[in-house]
Amino acid sequence: MFAKLWSRSWRHMRSFAARTVNIIVDGKTLSAPENTLLIDVLRSAKIRVPTLCYNPRLKTGGHCKVCMVEDLSRPGMPVMSCRTPIKEGMSISTTNPTIKAYAETNKILTLRKHPAIPKKLPTPKHEEEKGTSPDLSSILSKYPRRKEFILPLGIAVADQFGYIGANAVEQIAAHVGEDKARVSSVLIKYKFLPSKHTKKTHIYLCTCHNCRLKSQPHLLENLHEFVGDTCEVHTMNWLGVCINGPPAAMVKVEGTSEIEYLMNIRIEDIHKYKEMTRVSLLKEVPDNLSFFPFDRLGKDHISLMSDIDVKAIADKASNTPANEIIQRIEDANLRGCGGAGFPTFMKWKTVSKAEGDKYVVCNGDEGLPCAFKDGWLLRHKNMRERVIAGMHICAKTVGSKKAYLYIRYEYRNLVSAIHETVREFKLKCQQYADIEFEVRVGAGTYIAGEETALLSSIQGDEPIPQRDRPWYVHSTESGLFGKPTVINNIETFAHVPYVLSLPLQVLKASGLPKLIGVVGDVKRPCLLEYSLDNLSLQSVINEIGAQNIENAEVGGATEPLVSRRDFSRNISFKRGDLGAVGSVVLFNKERNVKEIYGAKLDFMSDECCGQCYPCREGSRMFCCGYNAAMYKGEKVDTKFFGDTSASLSRCALCGHGKALGKLFKNIMDQEDKLH
Repeated sequence: MFAKLWSRSWRHMRSFAARTVNIIVDGKTLSAPENTLLIDVLRSAKIRVPTLCYNPRLKTGGHCKVCMVEDLSRPGMPVMSCRTPIKEGMSISTTNPTIKAYAETNKILTLRKHPAIPKKLPTPKHEEEKGTSPDLSSILSKYPRRKEFILPLGIAVADQFGYIGANAVEQIAAHVGEDKARVSSVLIKYKFLPSKHTKKTHIYLCTCHNCRLKSQPHLLENLHEFVGDTCEVHTMNWLGVCINGPPAAMVKVEGTSEIEYLMNIRIEDIHKYKEMTRVSLLKEVPDNLSFFPFDRLGKDHISLMSDIDVKAIADKASNTPANEIIQRIEDANLRGCGGAGFPTFMKWKTVSKAEGDKYVVCNGDEGLPCAFKDGWLLRHKNMRERVIAGMHICAKTVGSKKAYLYIRYEYRNLVSAIHETVREFKLKCQQYADIEFEVRVGAGTYIAGEETALLSSIQGDEPIPQRDRPWYVHSTESGLFGKPTVINNIETFAHVPYVLSLPLQVLKASGLPKLIGVVGDVKRPCLLEYSLDNLSLQSVINEIGAQNIENAEVGGATEPLVSRRDFSRNISFKRGDLGAVGSVVLFNKERNVKEIYGAKLDFMSDECCGQCYPCREGSRMFCCGYNAAMYKGEKVDTKFFGDTSASLSRCALCGHGKALGKLFKNIMDQEDKLH
């Protein structure tokens, strides 16, 4: 048994001279070579641990999460025994009833025996096209022969031919030196890269809360009826520019590299869309929002949009020691503005101390419905310049020679403007000319906004959260291409020149401005600058003059609704407060809360990456169970759904699944009210 145990765990050992260590399992002391898989140790001791995916002849995957046990060094924290190597002094419990319940729920989800799961699976969105594809040599010649260019190649092919067929995948695979199946598995994850040709023109109707509130009944059905024979009609979860004229849609025509927009869609005008040449399509959408600058709060409050000399700031920063720049960022208390609020200086400081190649990445994949501040910053030239300057200052400070700006597909019309801004910045600030700058465009996958998924997308891998990286390893240690990486979002980088331009006492007196966008039942969409010092949701509602507001969504579609009685809660980065992502949607008394929650669950299910069983099957089951309970009057298994919610909150690979678990629990708590 010991010889078998040794051979099966060889890949986890540094040498055949691995020392023997002692661990405690359920109060018993067990001995085995260090770094042996925990599941092997348990089985050798005849301690039963249920599994579905583990087999001695297979590489462990950790997908089903059925073999979970408790690591007593972190009470209540489940670990997968099929992926956990043992270490000296480790203490494990296999009897925790809560973790056993999670494992049982995951097993049910995996086996998919619950009646809420449809017997027949939906047809995959991307079917392999068996026809022929034109020669791609003219496209392939523009890109290096490296895996990281799989997505840019896919976008270029889809732009020219309208789809990526089997032959196109084969040519891309040969160009980058990857297996065809692997290239196909990457491209199939992106919604705007179809594998089958349908029609030359595609219309993507936005279904965000803002567009739903301003929409007319049966708009989608009418679009299908009137233009379905000439255009392929789809839905999308978030367009972005739709705040300026909802309901809105994105139009993509085969043979073009830009997208166009339909704004203020009305049923009476739909007949015109049969011939797109008769319709006034927009490539740029004028702003229709009300901006509330920071200086309205007092003379000592300096707006993020105030005039500053970017060249002078960048020049000074290039001649300032890195530790002083990082200290200023720390003293100003600049935090990640994407929602997590992680201290920016900590990322910069860690990467600056690392040796070798390093990277700077700006996350511009603003896919959370009704979050629009980052796109708004990029569309304004002066703010775009500050984002670019902030990225270059960061790169120079931490010692990086390569920076990436990753933006969502819906913002791709900004690429040429971004390149021009970078060119102008480097002409003015020659000391940053040695920093290579690259813009990467996504292709319609919300989960690519998750940190590790975004890095995977740039690397040419599937845009899904990384399951192989231990929870304690941060991107600052092993990020893009396995190298130390600083990753911040657009608003955070826009703050860098601002922080370096003002005296520290001014910054501390007023606090840093945080952008908060408000849409929904308001006269006009609003973008406000606030300090997150005792900022309540009620004060935001009062300032913009919204009337009869009954519910609000703060922090995006992944968050539960906030009812009127909780409007006094603060918006901040603190635990227990409303999230400071920068997105607020207001709903008045006339809105159907049942439909709002249904739309949120649809979004969560549609945008699940499908990588882990709890999230993939749980999201579909929640939608089925919710619709059955709310619209058919059926009684649901509250215990099962409660266990599933708890399992998701603890076991999902990324924040999307964890948020789904909390969201559905919130819905269940309000079931009587929703009925």
